[in-house]
Amino acid sequence: MSRNEKRKASESPAGLSKKAKISILAQEFPNTEARAEFIAAKFSKLLGDDVVFPKILEKKRVNLKHEILNCTYDISEYWFNWAVDYRAWDETMALVQAGKKEKFPWQSVPSSEPKDPSDRALWLPKFKETQSMLASLTSRERLENGLVLMKEEPPFKRTYPGMTSIELRQTIWDDVFPGKPCVKNRPFEFAVPTHVKFVDHVAADIHKRDKQLPPGIRMVVVDAECPEGTRVNCLIFGYKNGTVDNPWNRLLLAAVYKTAVQWAREAFMTRRSIPLSQALASFKVSSFVNGDVKLSDEMEQLSLDKSLVAECDAQLALGPYRNEKAHAEFRVSVWLEKEKMLPAEERCKMLRDWCNQTHVNLEGLTPADQRMACRRAWEAKIQEWTETKPPLYLSWTEEKKFAAEVAK
Repeated sequence: MSRNEKRKASESPAGLSKKAKISILAQEFPNTEARAEFIAAKFSKLLGDDVVFPKILEKKRVNLKHEILNCTYDISEYWFNWAVDYRAWDETMALVQAGKKEKFPWQSVPSSEPKDPSDRALWLPKFKETQSMLASLTSRERLENGLVLMKEEPPFKRTYPGMTSIELRQTIWDDVFPGKPCVKNRPFEFAVPTHVKFVDHVAADIHKRDKQLPPGIRMVVVDAECPEGTRVNCLIFGYKNGTVDNPWNRLLLAAVYKTAVQWAREAFMTRRSIPLSQALASFKVSSFVNGDVKLSDEMEQLSLDKSLVAECDAQLALGPYRNEKAHAEFRVSVWLEKEKMLPAEERCKMLRDWCNQTHVNLEGLTPADQRMACRRAWEAKIQEWTETKPPLYLSWTEEKKFAAEVAK
């Protein structure tokens, strides 16, 4: 695909003949611009509006750019545009009248790897550079340039409808892995590490993967955070709806989970990624001995490298599950740490102004909720800072005064 095939979300729909429409629907991987025109024309007709869809499309484009910000490999421009179209179609179709909803016509997922040099997303390195520059700005510089105090996050999908409850998964975990701790509210979950080709070997692998899972067991992908707060793709394992919770199914769940963990560890430590369905194809409950899956000879050797093992552990690690209020506290805590040398009064004003705005992933919080989250985060930071060695030279009277003031 040539570079000029990249199109903007604001492109106006072009009229297509009936023959052209039939032709594009018959193609597994149609031309990017032709697909864009068809979709825009489709929603113009279904909604009787030429404004709603372009706005959704642009939002999805921006969100996906931020999601792939930490990719360590080249991204296909064709795949990127397909993924944006797929997500925009899904969200916009929810607005369409019942009985007129349609499934996205191009279900085959293209590879996220460029098919040739011309298919590389050439804008990605510059985008990463710009985001890195913005991340380095101080709060004063951000506000002076008309930016929001804290960089907005991509939208998080933290839960999945119908997934086995955290409480039941924790009970099962304590039964099958007695004495083995897991991150709070994260039983049977782990982060997808780098070196796993997530798009090709997880997202696009869904149908093959589901066929390889034992009856009654399911896996879903959600957004989560690593311990440092960075967004990661998270795999959650549990029961399908209607599955009976009994010793056998608990064993199956544990074995599938450990098989997937081993697949992720091998991808990271060997730097070779394979589809998750391929790892599950050789799944055997009998291989699940003493709570672990037997290692290959190569992994046995690599596991002797303690620094590599520690790096792998960090890649799979997740931070605790946080609801909106806890997430607001976390975000404010990170910001306070970064800007602790600003005068307390100035920090208080900045945070109060920030609380009067609506923020991504905090939409359910009122300004009062956000101010209270700021107070809790600030008071926790004061406790932490007072125990810092060497000590911080801050006025604790001022800190406590404005920590209380921010919630008023």
